[in-house]
Amino acid sequence: DQSVAIHLKDGGQVSVLSHTSVKAGKNSIGIYGSTTLATIENDAKVEVGDGGVGIYAKGGNVNLDSGSKMTIGETLGANKEAVGVYYVGNAGTINNNLTSLTIGKGSIGIVDAGTGATTINNNLATVNLKGDSVYTYTSNITSTVHGKTKITSSGNGNYGYYVAGKLTNNAGANMNFSSGTGNVGIYSAYRAGGTGVARNAATITVGKTDLENELYSIGMAAGYTDSKDASKNRIGHIINTGTINVNTKASVGMYAKNDATNA
Repeated sequence: DQSVAIHLKDGGQVSVLSHTSVKAGKNSIGIYGSTTLATIENDAKVEVGDGGVGIYAKGGNVNLDSGSKMTIGETLGANKEAVGVYYVGNAGTINNNLTSLTIGKGSIGIVDAGTGATTINNNLATVNLKGDSVYTYTSNITSTVHGKTKITSSGNGNYGYYVAGKLTNNAGANMNFSSGTGNVGIYSAYRAGGTGVARNAATITVGKTDLENELYSIGMAAGYTDSKDASKNRIGHIINTGTINVNTKASVGMYAKNDATNA
């Protein structure tokens, strides 16, 4: 059964103080509720098990202070990923200044599934994706993500950013996916009517592609088409002013799908 370490039923503020920790087990939540502000202070830790959520924020802002650490477990299956911060509020701000973020296989660092002009500031220095993982995922078409994190892979099928809104991946926030197969640096995808643009100014190094199993390594991609269900079709918009290194056969620097997509 799912358990919650800290549950704020009627809002307010919550802080995990320096030199303390919040731990939750398998399929559990560290902090849950409608908060005006959730803060993980310097030298504080949040740890959750497989399928767990570190912070489930129904509103307000989330501050992951410099010096703080977060560890999330592996996925328990389809739609049962562990998530570091799961945001479902309106127009909040997530300040990711973590010193370390450990993401288990198949899990997601930060999710914005909310509404309004939510902003995610990824100032974490580095993160490693172990396989089938995503650093930051947004389904909110009015969200904005600022990326300053260097991302590496040690497994297959990872995404650095999978966004429905805006993304700016800044110069210096390099992605090295030379280790692993079928990794994608940036994916822009949203329903018709969205206006999000995913921009990259950093260096993305693309890894190997496995054609037999259709595991394509791509620097930046936009849109997709579902041949069986047109309602699942998505468009996107990507712009690269950085460098994309493609050193292996059949891998792709930039990819755009369908006529309404821009690259």
